[in-house]
Amino acid sequence: MEIVVSFPPRGPLISLMTGIVLLMLFSGCTRQPVEAVNAARAAVDSAAGEGSEKYAPADARRVNTELAAALTEVKIQDAKLLKDYKKAVEMLNRVKADAEAVKASLPSKKEEARKKAVESVETAIAAVDETKIVIVRTARKSVKDGVEAIAADVKGLDEALADIRRFMKQEDYLAAAEKASALQEKAAGITRTFRQHDEKRSLQKTARLK
Repeated sequence: MEIVVSFPPRGPLISLMTGIVLLMLFSGCTRQPVEAVNAARAAVDSAAGEGSEKYAPADARRVNTELAAALTEVKIQDAKLLKDYKKAVEMLNRVKADAEAVKASLPSKKEEARKKAVESVETAIAAVDETKIVIVRTARKSVKDGVEAIAADVKGLDEALADIRRFMKQEDYLAAAEKASALQEKAAGITRTFRQHDEKRSLQKTARLK
């Protein structure tokens, strides 16, 4: 008995196999979205260079988280035989757009910080001036007591003001405001100390007169 083995028509089979091979080759050779990765990273770095982490920390964290997620998606596709970077490219493009939006918002945020810093510095200067007046008045009443300490206090206040002015010149308004607030508290503390000392001395003088 003769056994006849039949094969499917060669044409459709070859076409099917060719299509599968081409699909695998095309998918497997899809390149990483290098340009999109570089553009997203550059946008995030540019925003950071303009002070996003200082003046818009929440937004800076958000775009960095988005960038990390997009790069993770790229790595996931890298590990696949059939790669598809479409989602990764969309994520990277979104990161770029968001980072550029954050950068565009920074000038107004910096100006707001500058105004607050100026107010804080002016308040600190007023506090320092008041403290110096109290120090001088106390020194006149009792020059022999604590002359070196008085000079050190005045010098410390002046040095702190110089630091604040340097931060303002560098446009580091947040640091300037923070330093100004600390100086204001320091000046107020020195003022209280000298006034208490003056009051105590006055009471002692009154007691001796009695």
